[in-house]
Amino acid sequence: MRGTVVVIGAGLGGLAAAAMLTRAGRRVIVVERHEEPGGFAVTFRRAGFHFDASLHHLDAVGVGQANRPLLDRLGISDSLRLHRDPILRRDCLPGIDLLIPQDGATLLSMLADRFPGEAPGLRLLFARAAEVHAALYAGRPTAPGPGSAADLLGGCLGSARLIDLVGGICEYAGRTPAGCPANTFLMLFHAYHVLGGWRLQGGSRALTEALVRQIEVGGGSVRTSSAATAIRLARGRIAAVHLEGGEVIETADVIAALPVPRLADLLPGDTPFERWRTRIATLPPSRSTYRLSVGLHGDHTAGQTYETRIVDDAGQCVVTLPSVGDAGWAEPGNTSVCITMSAPTGVPTAAEREAATTRLLGALNRLVPGADRHVVVSTLAHPGTWARYTDSPGGATMGSGADPVPARTPIPGLTLAGAWVSPGPGQTAVLHSGARAALLVEAGA
Repeated sequence: MRGTVVVIGAGLGGLAAAAMLTRAGRRVIVVERHEEPGGFAVTFRRAGFHFDASLHHLDAVGVGQANRPLLDRLGISDSLRLHRDPILRRDCLPGIDLLIPQDGATLLSMLADRFPGEAPGLRLLFARAAEVHAALYAGRPTAPGPGSAADLLGGCLGSARLIDLVGGICEYAGRTPAGCPANTFLMLFHAYHVLGGWRLQGGSRALTEALVRQIEVGGGSVRTSSAATAIRLARGRIAAVHLEGGEVIETADVIAALPVPRLADLLPGDTPFERWRTRIATLPPSRSTYRLSVGLHGDHTAGQTYETRIVDDAGQCVVTLPSVGDAGWAEPGNTSVCITMSAPTGVPTAAEREAATTRLLGALNRLVPGADRHVVVSTLAHPGTWARYTDSPGGATMGSGADPVPARTPIPGLTLAGAWVSPGPGQTAVLHSGARAALLVEAGA
């Protein structure tokens, strides 16, 4: 039976699933509680400056690269304008200031030269990362990593400074190396340090808009300000989705592309699936982030890279200058900047928000001396912001604090997608989860 598919959640996972299904000829309705689609993949405007809520890079999406076929299958390759810089980012750590190249072999050689005696461990790390990345993106099981990223790095490398340098990618998953599962770290390491990153002109909103267009061209619909309130089962399988306002959509197939613990609130209790429902309700969230978006008067891009990671005794910040190579982020002669750092989940106090703002501005001043004297506008997004806009528990920005869950569920007709779902967090990973969910739905049709 090829009836209507209801997708709950219009983040990238839900939109990717819907785009795939409409291309396969299915009727799809996407329902989203927020007033606009995209989840974290949105941009906004303040005082003539444009800011992105999330995106740094898309990994391996160039022609002939590993993730390009995914964009082709979604029907959006020709809609996106992608740019690759020769340098992925600049890393500034105590005693280290390196430009990280967009080539894994060059990076391996550079690190081995800088850290004599570490070459065998580095080669082992690069090889294991390639193996795990290939397995996760192909949907194959992987051997469990040796505990955390910190455990893995400590087993491969001897230099504390090298471990700090390599382990910083864990922050992309909203975690420290000690709290990041080894396989999550390996996936991110290969994605960004070997396959490399591409900047998307127009930011993450361009990705969202391309997917929505594809859905609508295929006859589907994306309904914002339309919250699902319950999922009804009949005879042990999906039967309908109930919406705010009383509307009921009869369906045999639901893709839940929302934070997985929130799904538990939509499912009925006292069913044969209660144990599974209880388990997903208690999944731990990842960490969250503070993100300070700053508009600077004047052009401050000379000599800068698109992204710089700054590490000191207070922790790590990432400074992103989208105005480098893309003047559309600010009015002529001005500069758009975003500074990000990890944060615990939960709504911060006013004092904590003020301290975070000071810390993030300090990182910007280190990169662009005197930048605080040129601020035209600034706005801080914090865990409470993310929770309000995405309904993510505690404002978690990278899915689960544990390993991602499978897309298949024990409930017939219910499939999962999004950052909480395998292959895990990151925008290309989430697109893969949506595409995989669509394939599972089609296989069961």
